[in-house]
Amino acid sequence: MKIKILAAIFTPPDIISQLMLFVPTWLLFEAGLIGAKLFNKKD
Repeated sequence: MKIKILAAIFTPPDIISQLMLFVPTWLLFEAGLIGAKLFNKKD
């Protein structure tokens, strides 16, 4: 949840702005983890 803390620091104090930064950042992070698993398979 470090991403949520960074979103809280870098946005104004309303929850909508924090979620607008947190959700896409979190989804990209998860997509990167999944992509790393798929493309890093050893034969």
